[in-house]
Amino acid sequence: MVVPLLMFDRELSRIGYGGGYYDRSIFNLKKHFQKEKKFFITIGLTYSEQEIDKIPNENHDMKLDYIVTEKEFFPRSY
Repeated sequence: MVVPLLMFDRELSRIGYGGGYYDRSIFNLKKHFQKEKKFFITIGLTYSEQEIDKIPNENHDMKLDYIVTEKEFFPRSY
C-alpha cells in the first residue's frame, strides 16, 4: 500500500492528514493478511525535505515498512 504523508522520521513514523484513515486501514489489512499468510507492505513516498527528527507516536499510529525519497531509501528493521 502506498501511504501519503506530510512528515516522517527515520524510525518510519509518519504524520498524515489527521483523519486516522490510513492507520486504521493498515492495522486491519496487516491483521487480515497475516491470517491469510500473505505478504503486505506499506511504502511512504515523499521528499527528503519532509523529514523531521522525531515524530511523537500514539498507540494507534502505524509505522511504515519503507519510506522512499528522491535521495534515500529507508527500510524497516524487523
